[in-house]
Amino acid sequence: MVVLTRHQKLLTLNLFLLTFVLGTSEFVIVGLLTEVAAELQLDISTVGALVSAFALSFAEQLPAAFLLSRLCTN
Repeated sequence: MVVLTRHQKLLTLNLFLLTFVLGTSEFVIVGLLTEVAAELQLDISTVGALVSAFALSFAEQLPAAFLLSRLCTN
């Protein structure tokens, strides 16, 4: 069984909260997709693809960032 120190628990909680906030941010931007597309003078499909690309890159790189942070704290 892994026993975490108080500092490690706080870091894990911060990582969880930041992941939740950044992960749900795509839901906010999807609601504003038409306004963003109009402001940037782009097609809605282009803006949607950019949001999807951000979400996928975030999902791919988050585990690597977590592992890197675990290596740096040891």
